[in-house]
Amino acid sequence: MPSIQVKNVPEEVHRALQERARASGQSLQEFLQGELRRIADRATLDQIFKEAQREGGTFTFDEVIEAIHAERKGD
Repeated sequence: MPSIQVKNVPEEVHRALQERARASGQSLQEFLQGELRRIADRATLDQIFKEAQREGGTFTFDEVIEAIHAERKGD
């Protein structure tokens, strides 16, 4: 299985991630693997719009704004 190494992580970011991992009952590695999987599995706005075009669907203005906000927040 491939590995990813992230260097120069700010101390406050590392501390916050450790706290989140601990709160979820996971090691930092387990927590980060889950977060990376969640990020990788999430469709991008471009993918969502292309799928809608293929399916012939349309979006309301509010749905587009909601999708943009979700993408920016990382939901």
